Amino acid sequence: MIVKLIIFFQVKETFENHQTEFIKINEQETIELKCGNHSLLQENIWTFSEHVNIEFKQNNALLKIRNIYPSQSGLYECLSITNEGNFLLIYNLSVNSNHVVKSLQGTSAILDCSRWLLEYDGLKNKQTKNPLQWKLNGKELLIEDSKYEFLNKFNTILKINNLSESNNDQEYSCLCDTNVLFTFKLAVGGKL
Repeated sequence: MIVKLIIFFQVKETFENHQTEFIKINEQETIELKCGNHSLLQENIWTFSEHVNIEFKQNNALLKIRNIYPSQSGLYECLSITNEGNFLLIYNLSVNSNHVVKSLQGTSAILDCSRWLLEYDGLKNKQTKNPLQWKLNGKELLIEDSKYEFLNKFNTILKINNLSESNNDQEYSCLCDTNVLFTFKLAVGGKL
């Protein structure tokens, strides 16, 4: 018996004419990503992983994403095929989520990042080395203080004890492999 084995593989072409743009946007905003020189354009080909709330305009020269959310972070590539050659435009899109946590002075606040961690592609593909870190106003959060405690072994739920007026407007971010998954902003009001 003779068995034929056919193997298919995709080779990604290397482009001399390419550009990468890094974009940060907040959750639930709308963004438009443009591709190529419209006057020379023959064809636009987009490549990306998340297909929610996306529409194309102007012969695929414009990709519009409405009400964007954090799991839509990632690479959006557009290949413009023209008479004068091909051009690859890469957008590295980072979607940040700001969530206001309201609490009273003297009470505690609980910040839960588990939902966002589960959506993170690096974790889904088990490519992450250090699952989760927390930052306070952009700096590494020091947990030695009794003011903070984690409520699970994965460090996805952070409890901030004994809130005071000084905690008002502080931003806590949970990160996975340096990618911001979610940002919480504290709003500390009156006393108990």
